[in-house]
Amino acid sequence: MCKLEENTIMKKIILVLLITIGPLTKVQSQEKTKDTLYFAVDKYYTISPTITPNISDQKYTEWHKATEEQMKYVSTNGYIYFIGNGFLTTGLKPKKILSIKDFIENRSFYLDGRYNNIVDNYKIQDSLIDKYTVFFVNGNEFIQPRHLEYKSFYTRRNNKGDFIANPLTKRDTLYFDLDNEYVYPSKYNKNDILINASKCSGGGAFHFEVKELIDVDKSIQLLDLKKYIHSSRFYYSKEKELSCYELTLFINSYVIIFVRKNKDKLEFLRAQAQFVIED
Repeated sequence: MCKLEENTIMKKIILVLLITIGPLTKVQSQEKTKDTLYFAVDKYYTISPTITPNISDQKYTEWHKATEEQMKYVSTNGYIYFIGNGFLTTGLKPKKILSIKDFIENRSFYLDGRYNNIVDNYKIQDSLIDKYTVFFVNGNEFIQPRHLEYKSFYTRRNNKGDFIANPLTKRDTLYFDLDNEYVYPSKYNKNDILINASKCSGGGAFHFEVKELIDVDKSIQLLDLKKYIHSSRFYYSKEKELSCYELTLFINSYVIIFVRKNKDKLEFLRAQAQFVIED
């Protein structure tokens, strides 16, 4: 058999394989159909401009008054906010209509930890929005959201403009080793703790600000800040960059304590993450 005939036969074999395997690959690559969850609209826990107009245009004082009323009834740190996709569906017959408050307000949607009762929006994205098709049931209408998020009632201010702590919030404490390699005190400001990390994605700067020296009289689990950050969704290993703004919001949902050795004793520094937009 000449070389030209061999090449022709080989091309035919490859073509047959592509025709045979192609459709199978296409079928397997298609996204699986999501299950559908139906949630009842809750007057105080599910807030939407699709149902109540002009919510997004509220001034701070109006929002403050409205959420004060919500807080009396829900006893949570926040609420679900959603915007419909512009279509009101009717005629659906769900087997079960759930309470989204009961669905969200449990440990599986809270930040990791023993005590935390702060809802993790990343878990809502992964375990609700990306996993299910969602409808909110409003009378005979079914609203499918194009935007859904958990919003906190805080941060809020008093009449003097001072920030008010949320009395309902429970936070776990994270203890990090102040190791002088990845994380170290600033030479220029004794209250700043810096990290030996690559730049912030999108600009800005990240550091911790020491708030106070505290006493700790219990056994603790000491963590490595570098491992903690590099294993999080906020670190982009390929670019060696941090999503600093999102990291700041996330880590401040915990009480942060840095531990350093001073002669023969340990010192505990309560700190808070800071994100600064550089000029």
